[in-house]
Amino acid sequence: MNFSRKILIPVFACITAAVISAVSLAEDTIFNIACYSGQSVSAESRDTTVAHGITRKADGSFDFSVNGVTYKNEYERILAEDGFIYGIDYNKFGTYAQYSQGIGDNVITGRKSVYKAEYVERSLYNLKALGFTAINPWILAGGSGFTYDENGLVTGIGDRFVEDLRNLMESCRRVGMDVVPTILVHGWGHLFNYEYNGLSPYEIRLKYFRYYYDDAAREAYVDNGVSKVCGILSEYQDIIPIVNLTVENGTLTNDTENGMLYAEDGVSWKDFASLLNLLHDTSKKYMPDIPTSVEDVGWDINGFKYNDLKVDIIGYNYYSVKGTPNLETRFQQRPAYLGELNVGESENVNQYSDEVLNAARVRHYRSAVEGGYLGAFFFCVHTMAPGRNSNLFAEYRTDDYSLLQDYALDLSYTITDLKNEYKGIKPIMDKPVMLYNFDSDTNYWIGGRGVDYFTLERSDNGGKWHVIADNIDSMDNSMDNGLITYTDDTRIAGVKYRYRVIAVDYDGNKMTSDPTNENEVYVPTEMFVDANGNYAGGFEDGEYKATYDDDHLSENSNGWYVYNDDRGNPNNCGRFTAEEAHSGKYSFKVDYENGIGTAGQYTTFMVYNLKLEPSRTYHFGMWYKTKRGSISITVRPVGSTDNLCYTGLTNTEEDDTEWHYTEVDFNSPDDGLVRVVIMNSSKTVTDTRFYIDDMTITEFR
Repeated sequence: MNFSRKILIPVFACITAAVISAVSLAEDTIFNIACYSGQSVSAESRDTTVAHGITRKADGSFDFSVNGVTYKNEYERILAEDGFIYGIDYNKFGTYAQYSQGIGDNVITGRKSVYKAEYVERSLYNLKALGFTAINPWILAGGSGFTYDENGLVTGIGDRFVEDLRNLMESCRRVGMDVVPTILVHGWGHLFNYEYNGLSPYEIRLKYFRYYYDDAAREAYVDNGVSKVCGILSEYQDIIPIVNLTVENGTLTNDTENGMLYAEDGVSWKDFASLLNLLHDTSKKYMPDIPTSVEDVGWDINGFKYNDLKVDIIGYNYYSVKGTPNLETRFQQRPAYLGELNVGESENVNQYSDEVLNAARVRHYRSAVEGGYLGAFFFCVHTMAPGRNSNLFAEYRTDDYSLLQDYALDLSYTITDLKNEYKGIKPIMDKPVMLYNFDSDTNYWIGGRGVDYFTLERSDNGGKWHVIADNIDSMDNSMDNGLITYTDDTRIAGVKYRYRVIAVDYDGNKMTSDPTNENEVYVPTEMFVDANGNYAGGFEDGEYKATYDDDHLSENSNGWYVYNDDRGNPNNCGRFTAEEAHSGKYSFKVDYENGIGTAGQYTTFMVYNLKLEPSRTYHFGMWYKTKRGSISITVRPVGSTDNLCYTGLTNTEEDDTEWHYTEVDFNSPDDGLVRVVIMNSSKTVTDTRFYIDDMTITEFR
């Protein structure tokens, strides 16, 4: 079977612009009718239109006849639609302190799922708006999702994993985003750098990851785990163009006959090849029409050896500032995509300016299309980026649009141009695209090129559209990253709102965006309160209440508690001061050089206990003024040292006289009990000096 991108191009000739609009309307309707239901269509007893106009029949099979054209699978449809798969890696579902955890609970580490369906769906909505058509998620990262027996053999998949996986697939279906799920991620327990349950990282590998070479462990892994996962995925073939079997595991293999000696503790190529072929067969058993792929190949010899395996598509990764090589230069005989592309890993990016790096990122997709690849996945949405500023969002969250990198819109425009060139379309102006509205009175959109001004319209409770603002100038209302923003201060509580924007060019031509999601005004409750319900995040008591003692702290403290050192002395990391304050009288000050706080000790910290609503997502924010920061502010479950979220302070060479705000997200534990911890985070930094004030914790919806 030949999966070449080029042979599918003529299929698209019969698909018109009108068809494209119809498909978009169908997807939008599905998204808004079923938003956040979390329900699978597996129990449907009738034919159902799912994503992209594809039909799921009552018997569970799929009819890929869309607007008079019949395709074999979603792989053929998406290539016929766009000529290329414009993907982005969405590897992890969580913030900085959580990114090592995949979906589902991890029995090995004891870490709980960090997956939040609403948050992920909002991210998918925005990635779709930027032009991406597929994500590549690591759905079984670090052994998460599986259940095990006492010998480390897989016995099944966990209930929370099933819930999270279905939520992810349903969200992608509603948004119209394709998924290339990765089954086997970084084997050998890549994510285990610490001891868990009395086992060292090496012992964890031997117990839980024997399926690379042990027949009994492999049988349990596939029959009790992977088969069940593939069974779920098979219900969503309308959004799965490819099943990615493994990522970056080839570097853990050794083949002495061919001189492949990559890993000191690697497995043989023969064992790895057997495992990979078994994963291929398992995927085909449940999804026979969906091609399989690998994202392992970084060396020519690997690419050649993979041609001997059953996998359908080869995946390469490239991080070069100089672009991507032409596919014809590779030593392989199968279709290929770029599993990851960006800049950073293959070169020292510090020798390049941001302008050069940004231009390279924007150019990557065009070079991939022209190089003969069938798709490419930008690396990545947030965190884990290979080089400087390589992630799409500057920090670990996607709901703050000021964090969208300034090259993101150029990347989006490049994808738009490539799609239009493939379809033979030459629009006179770009269609504006609304981003997700986060229960806010401020709207954000991608304005497009060739626009003179915008008109913002609103629908209240599903009613008629009416103008909120006219003649919105793109320059006056543009953010640094190029997004257009406008605040509607006429909203009231209890009304559901939707927005759309009309772009007008210099000749009076108009293009109207698709509507935003529907929401209503939400005013979050401040949760950083004391035992009497009064706001406590501003340090206004001006003193410590007691030394830290788990036994006598209430759910909501009446003040900050200080940890005792080994000699029983209060070992606070700073002190309250009236010198500076963002608001009120007091702030918290650290100045190691002048003896305020103790440098060089990780055990220097203070805590505030709080009672939150169980299993909800919260924003944790604070104001700070700093010269240099070696202090960590974390939120942890009471009685635990695991971080639910973590934030540090930005280092500056000179004193910064301005107050700045920072915010991170976290998920509250099952009992809702957390402690906010301010602690020393370095044993070597001795010149830290900063103030922090006005901590806040509010629910994120």
